[in-house]
Amino acid sequence: MTKLFTNLIIMSMCVAFLTSCSTLKNYDFKTAGIAATDSTYLVTPEGTRVNASTIEVNPNKVTVDGKPYPLDGIAYIKTKQMYFGVHDKKILLGEVYGKINVLYQLVSTPTYGSSTPNAAPGSFGYHNMVTGHNTSKKYYIQKNGSTIIDKMSPGIVLDYVSDNEEASQVAIGARNWKRGYLASWAGIVAGTVYAFKNLFTTETTASGSIKPVNFTGPFIVLGASVTGATLSSYMYNTQMMKAVEIYNR
Repeated sequence: MTKLFTNLIIMSMCVAFLTSCSTLKNYDFKTAGIAATDSTYLVTPEGTRVNASTIEVNPNKVTVDGKPYPLDGIAYIKTKQMYFGVHDKKILLGEVYGKINVLYQLVSTPTYGSSTPNAAPGSFGYHNMVTGHNTSKKYYIQKNGSTIIDKMSPGIVLDYVSDNEEASQVAIGARNWKRGYLASWAGIVAGTVYAFKNLFTTETTASGSIKPVNFTGPFIVLGASVTGATLSSYMYNTQMMKAVEIYNR
């Protein structure tokens, strides 16, 4: 009897756990630039508007008036003060709404702690323990009213704002910073190759003794390149957003 009671408790806990995991909270945020409105609708990839009383969106699905709606049948959604896009069946959250809409996808990457020995019998080596996750944003843009959503890049932004001189100049600056970013990564690769070459190359002095490995040159190249990549990345992303901001005035 006690065993049966224990098993029932365990089963109830498992059901409760699975239910809580499968129920995801609906999004609740405000997209900058959207005025308060009761208008709720979605637009299909073909451009057809579908009005609804309620549209609920969570990371995995969209529900329209209480019924699931396929993601491949949605281009974008506007509900209350929230704006969403759908790209490759992934839900994007609206950050800015205007003549050009800025959307993003939340991307989670694991962070690792110290390595620990494999505990399984017969296994060898070490494995890294996941200690948490870092969340970043992957940005997209869209002309208002268009069903096409593009990954955000300096070239795409420049194309979007080409009819605005001020915004175009800022987008050109973003493109130049992106080129600097790519050049910095070339320096990182070169510095790494330089370091490995020094590590595995043996040089001797006039007396025949082995010279110590010199990492000064590679470290200078790597340090300058990493600094350049960090600055360039920040600048070209900032300039892209600035170009869109100018265009949306």
